[in-house]
Amino acid sequence: MIGIYRLAERASTVNANVLIIGENGVGKEYLARQIHRLRDPGGENFHVYRCHADEINVDEVRKLFQDAICQRTVDTPVTVYLKSLEEVDLKYQLQLLELLEEKQFLKLTENTDLISRPRLICSCVTESGLNIEKILQQRLAYRLDVIHIEIPPLRDRKEEILPLADLFLQEFKVKYGKTLRCFSQNVRTRFLRYSWPGNVRELKNVVEQGVMLSKGEIVDNVCWN
Repeated sequence: MIGIYRLAERASTVNANVLIIGENGVGKEYLARQIHRLRDPGGENFHVYRCHADEINVDEVRKLFQDAICQRTVDTPVTVYLKSLEEVDLKYQLQLLELLEEKQFLKLTENTDLISRPRLICSCVTESGLNIEKILQQRLAYRLDVIHIEIPPLRDRKEEILPLADLFLQEFKVKYGKTLRCFSQNVRTRFLRYSWPGNVRELKNVVEQGVMLSKGEIVDNVCWN
């Protein structure tokens, strides 16, 4: 993950398209927001379009870019994030490609100051190691996949489970006004033995539940399906 965050830091300094892939729950949107925040600590002008069903409304995407440019302030970066592109049918993928290659659209971005030029970040839910061209139309994949970031599943980075759990513990004990200090050794062992099919999102939910239900200073009981 250190290498991934270093790549994200480098990606934040340029305006190339970024494609983030990985299983559900690994933190794709979080990383996309981090790339944006590295240029804009305030996190403003991060616009999300969530792809649903089989189609994508290309007019909405165009308007998203136009509104993002109009709403920007001087030297404020703009990011448009297209989430879950794997949901989009081939027909609509080609429409999105046509939009990105449209002369009027290119002119819209090229006439914008470099620092404020909209950055496009996309994400796809994929199985680990799956070729992105199995999901996206080849030309669209080439267009979007300039900077490629694949986030591995949590089961492949077990050294991060306990640090992430501790981070979430601190977050939720503040949220729920708890005086919790740590997890019991039994809970920590269970965290390491579990495969986490829901990845970081599942870990976060389990920790939140444990914090809500725990009494005293130690989280000594957690459960998940």
